[in-house]
Amino acid sequence: MKRSISLLTILFVSLLAIAHASAQNQPGERRGLGFGGGRGAGFGHGKGMRHRADADEKAGSSRQLVYPVIANHGGVVPLPKAVQQPRAGTKLVVDLTSGGDPEQLNAGVEKLARYLNIYAGAGAKPAAAKIAVVFHGGATLAVLNEDAYTAKFKTASNPNLKLLRQLHDAGVELFVCGQALSGQGGAPDEVVDFIDVAVSALTAIVNLQSDGYAYIPLAIATPKPAPAARAASASSADKSVDAPNDRNR
Repeated sequence: MKRSISLLTILFVSLLAIAHASAQNQPGERRGLGFGGGRGAGFGHGKGMRHRADADEKAGSSRQLVYPVIANHGGVVPLPKAVQQPRAGTKLVVDLTSGGDPEQLNAGVEKLARYLNIYAGAGAKPAAAKIAVVFHGGATLAVLNEDAYTAKFKTASNPNLKLLRQLHDAGVELFVCGQALSGQGGAPDEVVDFIDVAVSALTAIVNLQSDGYAYIPLAIATPKPAPAARAASASSADKSVDAPNDRNR
């Protein structure tokens, strides 16, 4: 009987001790290996997870697009602490073949602005880079001057010229494939004056790679052009059997 009373006494004292310890814990905290609010190696709301949440919150507050070189085009998010920062002295040759609706800005040209802005303002500090672009394939006729473009596509203007001029003024070298230009019914004297006509996309890209430029292919799927524009484009393509293969030049 005495032994039973002793066991009950020990059990009662133990329960009191546990209740006292629980009362001292702050709300939301648990000692030892717990889930949710553990002070030790817990999961869910431990110190590591709180630090990560704080970091995510700070990152979220800085996710605002900036346009360090080309305004209103190709916005980038500054990431000064990220790895693989832009390196000064980088040289890129962009192989641009994207087509699209002739009444809209070519999506590939928009992407060029982003490349420029990345090197100018997405990293810890600006990194001077040389960028060259070779237009051919579906992008060939984006470089026509205003008169030639509007006559060919029956549009009010060439929507690419303003941004192309900005890229040129920022130091981007712009070339168009002469073979693709001829194959699609264009002529060298119809190309806007700040873009150079190369013998071919093939020779331009190979030469630039030989000069140390890294090759960047750029072909973006875009919406189909309007019926009138498609008819004009098809008419131009019919003039040359070489037009379907111009991307390989």
